[in-house]
Amino acid sequence: MKKKTEYIKKVGSEAWDKIQKEKLCPTPENFHVWYAYFEGKSPDIAHAIDMLKENKKKISDEAIENIYREFVDNRRKDNTIKKAGTQFYDTVLGLSTHIEGVNTLNKQRGENISEITRTIQKDHGSKDLEDILDTVVVNTHEILKDNTLLAQELDKSKNKMVLLQQDLENIKKEAATDSLTGLLNRKSFDESLFATAAEACESNEIFSLLMIDIDYFKLFNDTYGHQVGDQVLKLVAETLKKGVKGSDIVARYGGEEFCVILPNTPKNAATTVAEHLRQHVSSKDIINRGTGKVLGQIKLSVGVAQYKINEDLDQLIAYADKALYQAKHNGRDQVVVSEA
Repeated sequence: MKKKTEYIKKVGSEAWDKIQKEKLCPTPENFHVWYAYFEGKSPDIAHAIDMLKENKKKISDEAIENIYREFVDNRRKDNTIKKAGTQFYDTVLGLSTHIEGVNTLNKQRGENISEITRTIQKDHGSKDLEDILDTVVVNTHEILKDNTLLAQELDKSKNKMVLLQQDLENIKKEAATDSLTGLLNRKSFDESLFATAAEACESNEIFSLLMIDIDYFKLFNDTYGHQVGDQVLKLVAETLKKGVKGSDIVARYGGEEFCVILPNTPKNAATTVAEHLRQHVSSKDIINRGTGKVLGQIKLSVGVAQYKINEDLDQLIAYADKALYQAKHNGRDQVVVSEA
């Protein structure tokens, strides 16, 4: 117990020191992410932070918040899904038990009626027949009553399961999408990229990846505030989504960075798509909704890379990311294609 306490203090101290060193706000979310990082039991969080370092991105409150939202909030959603599943199971189990009980009782009552029917064939006085008839009526009434109650239970259970199904669908959608932009989130992007690569290998097709970053977003965000910054992110997300075809996949990679998976698309065609998206976004004006003042236009830098059959997906992302940073280095507001 003592060793465990010392370990917790050690990891907590490392997390706190890192928060101070990076000049981050001492929020529970920041502490949670850094504690998980130094604890070494959350590979997704560790990978996300290592990618920030590798790409020489600023470790900001926003970047850590994105990681928290991506990998911690989704776990909570998973727990909610499990809870809803348990409720679903309990509902079905309760209903099955109820049906089994009613069926058992009705079977017994049916046997009683059959037995009584056989006795009618014998000679009885009017009083005996009256008693027999009363017994049949009572048993029949009980069967009808139980069947009515069963129908009501079926309706109630049906309604409950419909609501649970709707909840599960909503949770599933929330778990797969970025809450701000409505695009696929980082986790869903990773899954989609893996699925696209698997399909490409199976069908011997190629696909391309676009890595997109909003130029000078931090300066824009700091100048006009987070609400306007969020407006920019939403506008870019909407424009990217409308600017691709149905089978293409658009996701928010994190912060102000987006990515687009283009199935069955070589990099020369992907470059055309990237240029179209860049120009389309830059044609949009950012307007302060409160004052109506035009604040400027959005500029994008884009990196393009083409997948090679059986290529490591981290390598594909690295190629696209390298092309993106070359676009930044060249002066921004342009598309650069990976030479690899």
